[in-house]
Amino acid sequence: MDQVLITPNYYTRDVTRFEFSNNLDNWFANLNNERSEIGKVAAAKEPELLMLALVYLMNNFSALNHLDDSKFDIEHLATKQLMKEKLISKYNGDLRLPISSFGNLCLLPEYDNRSKGKKTIYQDAEYLKKTKKTISYIEDNYSFTKKEDLDWLSDKQLSADEFKEAYFNFIQNRFDYMKNIILDHFDRI
Repeated sequence: MDQVLITPNYYTRDVTRFEFSNNLDNWFANLNNERSEIGKVAAAKEPELLMLALVYLMNNFSALNHLDDSKFDIEHLATKQLMKEKLISKYNGDLRLPISSFGNLCLLPEYDNRSKGKKTIYQDAEYLKKTKKTISYIEDNYSFTKKEDLDWLSDKQLSADEFKEAYFNFIQNRFDYMKNIILDHFDRI
């Protein structure tokens, strides 16, 4: 409230692309710093849902997608079960990561009774059959990844520090891609 009194146009001034970009970077860094997950993984909260909406609703969804009965799941690309299994069993619970990081989240078309479990989108052939979409379509429109982006998950030789570094590189690269989508929309508004 002090800031509003000192600067009356605090909420009505134009925000520059640079400011918006920096705020996104700060939000992402703070989100990752606040989450240290190993057993219980946080569900997506309002800010993450809003950011996902900005990424997907303005970029990949036509009017038809909004009007039909399609449903979408918020999915962890490096799945919760796979990450927890790796972290708990391999690193004896010593490594905690922001598994629910915005950089690890995407929307995927759902299908009834999906049982992908710990498999990634690249490991679950049944998911692709049920959605009737190709992996390249999923990559281009939903995951913004390539198979090699998640190869580090199957590397059994990684130390805890290397695993952590690979995960943070993965979520940072995805965040940078999604941030660019958001900033492109910012420029059009």
